[in-house]
Amino acid sequence: MDTVIATTPLFDIDAYRKNADARVLALDAQTMLLSAGVFYPVGGGQPGDTGALDIQGQSYQVLGTYRGQEHPDQIWLQLDREPEKTCLGKVASMSLDWDRRYRHMQMHTCLHLLCGLIDAPVMGCSIGANISRIDFDLPTSGITSAGVTEALNQLIQQNHSVRAFAVSQESVSVGAARSSVVRPPSFGDSVRVIEIPGVDRQACVGTHVRNTGEIAPVVCSQIRQVSTTNRRLEITWAGQCAEVA
Repeated sequence: MDTVIATTPLFDIDAYRKNADARVLALDAQTMLLSAGVFYPVGGGQPGDTGALDIQGQSYQVLGTYRGQEHPDQIWLQLDREPEKTCLGKVASMSLDWDRRYRHMQMHTCLHLLCGLIDAPVMGCSIGANISRIDFDLPTSGITSAGVTEALNQLIQQNHSVRAFAVSQESVSVGAARSSVVRPPSFGDSVRVIEIPGVDRQACVGTHVRNTGEIAPVVCSQIRQVSTTNRRLEITWAGQCAEVA
């Protein structure tokens, strides 16, 4: 059996890494496969990263990042134009759009804090640079936007550590699978877990800040019922007019 070419996910090793070099492994129209990547691929409610590439003086914009459908260990970059065929085998220098990614990291971790506050299955989420949402299977609720805002900011200010680690699929606890509609994300034989000790622990493939104190103050801007049992909570940054990223 032929060995499948895979991309080393440098964002799993260090979510704060902004630049790296990697070899071009494959080209397909306006997409490119590299041997390693700082660009996070869309998944788990988090958008794919954007940024730039330089290949021997040729510059390309990375418009999006996604996993291969047949081989999820492959991470493909959507470029602004079709790359030269001569790029194959060459070294590409990656530059991540860090400001956008960091806001995603802050927001994603904030949604985990929200999961720690609300004991209900997660039906779905969407993370943006300025506004994010999470849906809970919550038939009845006495929660308010003001109450959620106060509780979230208290957790943020308590400077909780955030850690990521891998466990075997067999050892994933029921509590680590917060979603009631999606199986815990896994690649190979392991599942990646994000833990905020004493607050939340769940399977997650996204990128996160190291400490909740890095998250800017937030506001629960809306709580609305979208179905009989589904309640949607929207979170945005405090003190600014948010726009959907």
